[in-house]
Amino acid sequence: MNDVERRVWEALKKIRDSELREDVVEAGLVRNVREENEVVWIDFVLNALFSTF
Repeated sequence: MNDVERRVWEALKKIRDSELREDVVEAGLVRNVREENEVVWIDFVLNALFSTF
């Protein structure tokens, strides 16, 4: 993990999921962070609740 990836992970820890009431990293919503050719890619899982009517 390089410095940019490490800083992105730290920044993502400051984003809280309002439904889960924890940060997106702790909630397991971020799968991977990688930097390629000065572009940062974030593999992110959306948190969606579905209900049946």
